[in-house]
Formats: sequence, C-alpha cells, structure tokens
Amino acid sequence: MPTLDEMKKIAKEQEKTFIKISRVPFHTKETFIEFAESEFAGDYGLLLKYLIEQAIEYQRVKEVLLDKEFLTYILDKFQDEKQEKPEVKKMISGRIVERRLK
Repeated sequence: MPTLDEMKKIAKEQEKTFIKISRVPFHTKETFIEFAESEFAGDYGLLLKYLIEQAIEYQRVKEVLLDKEFLTYILDKFQDEKQEKPEVKKMISGRIVERRLK
C-alpha cells in the first residue's frame, strides 16, 4: 500500500492534467460524452483537444472568409470567368452549333 507521501505525490501529478468543469447544460454534457465515446473511445481529454483545435481552425477560416479584400478578389475573379466564357449552343445529339457571321 502506498504511503501518505507517495499518495500526495500521485495526487499532485494528477492535478497537472485534471480538469473539472461545472455548470454545463445537460444536453451539452450528454452530447460531449456521446461524442467522446463514439469517436475517441471515451477519452475526454483528447476530445477537448480536438474541439479546441477545431475552434482555432474555424476562427482562422472565418477571418479569411470575412476579409472584404479577399471576398472582393473572389467575386471579381468569378465575374471575370463568367464573362470570358462564350455561350456554347449544342444540338440534342451533342454537336456544337457554330454561329456563322454574315
């Protein structure tokens, strides 16, 4: 059986990785537990790490997508591509109809 000092040492080591979260809505808690069980073999720590990484990635993508200059660039590029493509008419057989200039 471990001595009191050994138990204190073990408790101190666990405090480094132990987390307690309170006031979590019931549905959120249940969803978290179900997701941890199905995707991470019940490893709550790994799920928490995954969710934090996803949140950081989402914030980065959101910043890019909400950047007005980037949106303007994409819209301009889309408009340019749309204007460059001439209208192609096809027959039912799939043959392309070419317009003859008079």
